[in-house]
Amino acid sequence: MSKASGGFPLKECMCTCGGRWCASRRGMLARRGYAGIDYHGTKRAYAVGCRCAECLKAHSVETTKRRHKLNTLSLDAATRRGYDWTDAELRMALDYSRTAREVAPLIGRTMYAVKNVRTLVRRGIMRPPVAPVEGSVA
Repeated sequence: MSKASGGFPLKECMCTCGGRWCASRRGMLARRGYAGIDYHGTKRAYAVGCRCAECLKAHSVETTKRRHKLNTLSLDAATRRGYDWTDAELRMALDYSRTAREVAPLIGRTMYAVKNVRTLVRRGIMRPPVAPVEGSVA
């Protein structure tokens, strides 16, 4: 492993660039001071472009931990878990001007429940709520 390679052995490149992109990426890392540091098998290596099995697994593990932590935090405010979604909740969940993380505590759902509803509506599996007509009595 040379310092110019940024700590990544060239033979471990799993992409289809033929080594050209990876070599330029390693050069960029070397210029930024990352030369000689071996990140192989870590989420950092995945972030800088390595797609080998070890780095992919490290990235997956870290991502799963982070997502689990975020959802666990939203469980405390999820007072409406298990209940059917009301039209008002759906309207708030489908308001993309706010993130799922911001909307979840407002409607008493978990962050992933909001993300799931957004995905279901976007894919056409679930219908969005009908907006109330002006002047109608609900």
